[in-house]
Amino acid sequence: MTERKSVETIAEGVFEGGEPYLRVGSGRPLVYLAGFALTHANPTGRMRQIALASVQGLASAGFEVYYTSRAPGLAVGTTFSDIAASHAAGLAAHFGEPVDVLGHSTGGDLALQLVVDHPEVVRRAVAASAAYRLGPVAKRAQLAMIASLERDGRQRCSPTPRA
Repeated sequence: MTERKSVETIAEGVFEGGEPYLRVGSGRPLVYLAGFALTHANPTGRMRQIALASVQGLASAGFEVYYTSRAPGLAVGTTFSDIAASHAAGLAAHFGEPVDVLGHSTGGDLALQLVVDHPEVVRRAVAASAAYRLGPVAKRAQLAMIASLERDGRQRCSPTPRA
């Protein structure tokens, strides 16, 4: 039976481009690009527990995992290429060599953009649960969420988005 190390130490930081990260584990660096989030900050409360649970296995397997998202305060019109460029600069400055990257959901799309635009910062990449576009249900849900945020700054989640 394989013995699994637990995540013991959690550190917080910010990459050069302003992308916040939670760091857990030790070993070869692995940058975990998180999926869509309403806030671009290190998660807190229940969302922090979920984020750490998402990377527990990776940290236990011997990686130093950097769970990260987009930088806060992105300007309207910011593209995925812009976000990838910011991440690439931050990764190059922080690590000084190519690193492994795992992107989940929207983070998977970002991982692919990093590989295409900035292969020099990526050692290996995995895109998990990523798609080139949203299906109709997810698209309606995200449009409804955006409309709600624009209306009063609050997110409303519904298990069954309406057309």
